[in-house]
Amino acid sequence: MRCRSCMRTTAPSQTKSFFGIDFCTRCYDALNLKDLEKKEVNGYLLSLSNESTKHFFDILVTIASAFDRNDTSALTDRCIEVLGGDTAVPEDILTILLALKALQESDGSTSLTSVGEMTLLNIAARIAPELVKAERGLSQLPDNLSEYEILERGRELFKKDYGLCIAVLDQLEPSDHSESIRESLTGLQNTCDPDLTRKEINLSTVTEGFYLECSRDMTDLLIDECGEEYTFSGWEQLKDTFRSLEEDFRNDGVSLITAEEEYNAPISLHVGEGELCLTTEWESIKTTIQLRDFATFLTYQENIPLFVLEKAAGGREPFFNFVEAALLDYPENIDLTLLYTYLLKEEVKIEEALQFLEEKAAHIPDNPELLSELADLLEENGQQEKALKTLEHLAEVDAEDWAVPLRIGRFYEITGEFRKAKEYYEKAVSLGGKPLLLTRVIKRVEISAVLKVIEELLQEERNEEALEIIDEHYDPFNINVFHYYKGLALSRAGNLREALPILKDYLDIFPEDGEGWLEQASIYLGLGQFMAAARCFRRCFTLDPDDIKPLVMEALCHKRLGRSRNYKRCINEARRIDPEGTKELLREFRS
Repeated sequence: MRCRSCMRTTAPSQTKSFFGIDFCTRCYDALNLKDLEKKEVNGYLLSLSNESTKHFFDILVTIASAFDRNDTSALTDRCIEVLGGDTAVPEDILTILLALKALQESDGSTSLTSVGEMTLLNIAARIAPELVKAERGLSQLPDNLSEYEILERGRELFKKDYGLCIAVLDQLEPSDHSESIRESLTGLQNTCDPDLTRKEINLSTVTEGFYLECSRDMTDLLIDECGEEYTFSGWEQLKDTFRSLEEDFRNDGVSLITAEEEYNAPISLHVGEGELCLTTEWESIKTTIQLRDFATFLTYQENIPLFVLEKAAGGREPFFNFVEAALLDYPENIDLTLLYTYLLKEEVKIEEALQFLEEKAAHIPDNPELLSELADLLEENGQQEKALKTLEHLAEVDAEDWAVPLRIGRFYEITGEFRKAKEYYEKAVSLGGKPLLLTRVIKRVEISAVLKVIEELLQEERNEEALEIIDEHYDPFNINVFHYYKGLALSRAGNLREALPILKDYLDIFPEDGEGWLEQASIYLGLGQFMAAARCFRRCFTLDPDDIKPLVMEALCHKRLGRSRNYKRCINEARRIDPEGTKELLREFRS
């Protein structure tokens, strides 16, 4: 069974129950559960509970009651971290908000401990899916739904989920981050709105150049229907054609509406790979390019996609020559400069594009768009130092843009200079950067900086110094990467028996970490427990079946135990994967 607080696997003899919920003895004692009396939920939390969640709500409120209702910073930071991540799952957010609400109902005086925080979150995590399910009123979806209908249903459900999060947020006492959290949740809710995929074809947009990205299957259908290039005689024909395709577009995730218009002149349709364009200006565009009317071209460039402009010029090479000539007349036009750079990159002329852009940046030194593109191109070309200098110059030119120090910070983070990365991320915050994003990345580089120091100390065999730093961040209840490093440092210092239970706890929560299993195998070898070491090596091989070294090590453990049949089985298994590698490893271990 697993402890409801630290989530470690716990033997029955080391388990205590609190109103039907299992805890390990260590967490049970740390939470003082022996002295807590069960409380009944009331108010808003009571309105959320039902038969299947009432018991968990009672436990949540009871444990929260031991802590200070004002000590919400840790949970708030965790909420910000989740919202700033790549995937903000509604249930994960709801879990934190429920824990916050329970804490704010507390009349306790103790500061919220890490074990208390984990317990509130793990119990709330049992409640959140039930609340989501009840809010959705979810029943079995019919089997005959189209892909579009399934997508729409999913959007509706996620919109409800985020709405539930907002409803719980509204019940919390306001904090410095309440508005940011609300904005983020509202933004996530809006992304579920099918109206965001709605596109209307009307005369105004077609005159400017109506552009739509869609799937390759959809454009293949259009090519079968109309060809890669087609001219409608007027609006009626265009309307009839696209209205007949509305259902196909809906299945492709686009709600396409064709307006009623009066227009009897030709309208051109151009279809590329996953994109289409409608324009009334096709003949004018061709004439503009043929006559090299660069001034008029600049008015078309913004709205007409590249594949249409290339068609109008007669292909990519003639269009490339046209843009090159346009730059002679308008050498300081940034849009033309960026377009020419893009065309060079498409032709895989990276060195030429880089030289061109560097010359332009020298001639126009303080243009943010130019500097940003140059920094990207330098980085793509492996010129990291020059890319960094360009970004630093961009930060001087555009001193109010928080995205620039964010980019510089990411550069330093990638190169392992975590302290500098943190400085730039904090600068991005001071310039008004998104706290939901930056709080997460600042915390990430802070931990990375600490781990880098620990790894350096371990490499230098300064194990005691490493342990001092690890202990500043080590929490016996909150099992994370510092458990791995503490086990590693203790093992390197020769404290094998002390290291073993710490690594066991770590691998119980993170069983996919092959390095952890190797380290545990090494400890078992040091303790002379060859069968246990063999099991660890087998786990390593299971995680990475292409690596035969753990398999050979397992074989040697069996050999040491006199288990010749198991030894041969492992060696034969390794030979089937890599016969030469197996031979080399056996030779290495014998020596």
